Amino acid sequence: MNDLERRLRAALEARAQTIEASPHAWQRLQRRTRRRSPARWLLLALPAALVAVFVPILLSGGLGRNSAADPDELYRRLMRDRTPAGETVTLDGPSHGGAVRLWFARGDQGQPEFCRIVERGRQEPYGYCHPLRYSGHSGVLGWYEGTTRADAAAAHAYYGLATANVAQATAVLEGGRTVPARLHRPKGLDVVLWTLELAAGERVSRVEVADAGGRRSTVLPGGVARSKNRGAPTGAARELPDGITARLYGRDEISWFRHGLEVGAVPLAANRLPEALGAEPVDVRASRDGALLYGVTREDVARFELTVAGAPIVVRPTARPWGLRLGVYAATLPDASFFRMGGQVAAFDAAGEELWRKRIPPSWQEHAAPGRRLGEAFTVPGTEDFTGGPVRLWFEERRGRVRELCHSGGATPEGDLHRGCGEAELGPDSFTYDRVVRHLPLPGSTIAFGPARAGWVSVDAVTADGRRIPGTIVRPEGAPNAAWLVRHPSSERVAAYAFTVRGSRLEEVHPTDPSACWDATESAAAGHALPGGLTARLHPGACLKWWKDGKQQPGASQPLPGTTLSSRLTAGRPVEVFLPGERTFYGFALRGTARVVITLKGGGRVSADAAPDPWGQGVALFGGQGPGPVQQGEKITGYAAGGDVLWTYRLPG
Repeated sequence: MNDLERRLRAALEARAQTIEASPHAWQRLQRRTRRRSPARWLLLALPAALVAVFVPILLSGGLGRNSAADPDELYRRLMRDRTPAGETVTLDGPSHGGAVRLWFARGDQGQPEFCRIVERGRQEPYGYCHPLRYSGHSGVLGWYEGTTRADAAAAHAYYGLATANVAQATAVLEGGRTVPARLHRPKGLDVVLWTLELAAGERVSRVEVADAGGRRSTVLPGGVARSKNRGAPTGAARELPDGITARLYGRDEISWFRHGLEVGAVPLAANRLPEALGAEPVDVRASRDGALLYGVTREDVARFELTVAGAPIVVRPTARPWGLRLGVYAATLPDASFFRMGGQVAAFDAAGEELWRKRIPPSWQEHAAPGRRLGEAFTVPGTEDFTGGPVRLWFEERRGRVRELCHSGGATPEGDLHRGCGEAELGPDSFTYDRVVRHLPLPGSTIAFGPARAGWVSVDAVTADGRRIPGTIVRPEGAPNAAWLVRHPSSERVAAYAFTVRGSRLEEVHPTDPSACWDATESAAAGHALPGGLTARLHPGACLKWWKDGKQQPGASQPLPGTTLSSRLTAGRPVEVFLPGERTFYGFALRGTARVVITLKGGGRVSADAAPDPWGQGVALFGGQGPGPVQQGEKITGYAAGGDVLWTYRLPG
């Protein structure tokens, strides 16, 4: 047995799992598990390592277990090819007869993972690790992972993850009382573990996590928010291995749960059969974190076998739950990338007769055929040591004459091999990007890239503390347009990408998380009152927003880290003004502006006094109302205190 075989055998022994598949499983799995990047790229997940091992596994009497009699031995097996990252957090779980251990680790590629072991008294413990799938770029700051609660009469705990910029987590209990959660910050990882320990009888309504800027995310203890009209479950829950349960709701949906989290559901058609099965006897789905497989089979399937890289894995579904003419199953995966390797699946009836067999290609082969390549591929220098490297970029034209920027090589932040295409035709204000990483050696290396707009001359990544990391604009030979890329250590927190534009003194700035400014609700600085009940407030990160009657008004402005709002203005663009409709207008202008006057297209003028901002941002604030709507294309003039004209500007439009 070689080293590769020993590693997979150890992983399979530690998890001893059931795996299911259908002829369309790979495609459906990718649709359900893929996390869209800010660039809306089509992710093509490849296996982290192709392995060859011949270890037949028969999981009879159900779905098997990912367990070992001794939790410490289970921990050693889980960590055989992983490195701990931070301390282990232990939560008491008296309602299920044992403790829950939580910790972070780095996988064999260096990718960060979240791990747990659940002890269950006389039952065997189980445990698994899954990659961290960050949600911060979409404004989601935290998410739920599980609970030790199984009996309301016993003390219990809830736990989950949050992005590293989260400053507090607070639970709102049923009845309205609030309880602070504890935050655990592993060194070197861009993530936080929150834990909440409660007394018997206490139940959580929601958990709220917030960053320093007042942005908040609500985390539901039941995981995915469900419609209130779903009603109570029908009949008793079906207990599956490793703490997984399945429930029937009405006669039109089966849902799977673990740790109090709903991990997925299968809708039933009017005939009370799964819509997903159709003519094929096996359907498979995956939880968002890629750690759990679940699904249904046709009722005549007594077992099915999935063969991946030579390792046959046998599954025996639970037959006819709730009297339905189908089977249900669920299982913890040996590895979050395990199911992406490809192989074949075969289903058998109770007599051992084969019902169906189909080859399933690796997930990356399931995606649309390549388009027509436009020009040559560009190889990113110095990426030969990336996983699956080197990293290459090229343009393609696909059906409907859609132009896309494609890439291969490198890994996703979750550790999967990365290949895909994304939109390359940018509108006037659009921006899109993707990232590939090399996790090892630490701190790792990240390459951010995207299609370049005409006129972009250079690009810098700007870190959260204002430092700049220069990138480059490249045009592959024969390509229709250019691409940009920046390489930086993965430990750097990039706040924005800044592009110099030919013929302009102002940079074009695109934040990596624009919602940090848009969603800010609290400000440590005092507001600046303006006419018409308007108030300007400066939020963390020099984010300027406008408020009226306690409601946020359209428009927000934020400079690059380490700069002030004055950096957004030049002699050629001396003012930034917002026209939310009606007669209202407001904004900021160059320092020294005492009054602004707008010349209306239909005749007449409207003016507003301006005053220096109180926060040292080097601008003058103004706001007012006119006799009629203020429109784009009208001329605005700035005057000094003595009446001299300082600048004139015509509003775009």
